[in-house]
Amino acid sequence: MPDPTGDPGDRPPGAQLQESFTIQFELPENPATAIDERAHVTAYPEPDVVAMEGLDTPSRSQFQLAVGRFMRHRVALVAGFVLITLMLLAGLAPWIAPYDFTDQDLTSTFASPNSGYVLGTDSLGRDQLSRLLYGGRVSLSVGFGVAIVAGVVGTTVGMVAGYAGGWIDGVLMRCTDFFLALPALIFLIVAARVFGDDILTVVLIIAAITWMPLARIVRGVTLSAKNQGYVHAARASGAGPTRVIGRHILPNVTGTVSVRLTITGPVPLGMM
Repeated sequence: MPDPTGDPGDRPPGAQLQESFTIQFELPENPATAIDERAHVTAYPEPDVVAMEGLDTPSRSQFQLAVGRFMRHRVALVAGFVLITLMLLAGLAPWIAPYDFTDQDLTSTFASPNSGYVLGTDSLGRDQLSRLLYGGRVSLSVGFGVAIVAGVVGTTVGMVAGYAGGWIDGVLMRCTDFFLALPALIFLIVAARVFGDDILTVVLIIAAITWMPLARIVRGVTLSAKNQGYVHAARASGAGPTRVIGRHILPNVTGTVSVRLTITGPVPLGMM
């Protein structure tokens, strides 16, 4: 029988395995001290001891984030510059237009561009540049007016329908479908004949047939947002429907509304 205290090769396999496990899993004399030392080594430093760069950056609002993204987008900057330039030219038309838009010169009808008429004249000898500047005031007014009215109506209807649900959602969506089913051109002709063709009336008439797509889009976004955790937390804290919609759901649909309004705004220009 081999001696376990002699040569390792003469020991039985079980004794060698027991010794190897004893060496590998040998516990320290004082386990509590070792655990305290290990915890002391891996503990995180106090915030006031080690300054971590970037953690003290002040938070920015959604508007500031949007402005920052806009300023980094070169195409958007160029488009914004062109739009602002056109708005300034149209707004300053009474002071920078070379002629009044009603002035006629029957001796210069269909004149080509020259030193007197930069863009030429029309069939009645009226200056094209002056009429373009004055016409831009009407076009921009109608475009922005329709975008604002359609945006307010469509956003309100969509958020109320999506948040309330039930029969309120059904009634509002059926009204939306009714306006979508109206033939737009016939509706514009009849409404202009009945209510007149001043700028305010034109804005309201065109807005009445352009708010529906936005309402349906906003409804879908609201249905998704009202099931999020932050909305449930706001309800649990006692917030009413008006506060939940205004403070928590509206900021989440602002981006969608902005994109849609950039499409709705030019629509009246094609109808005029």
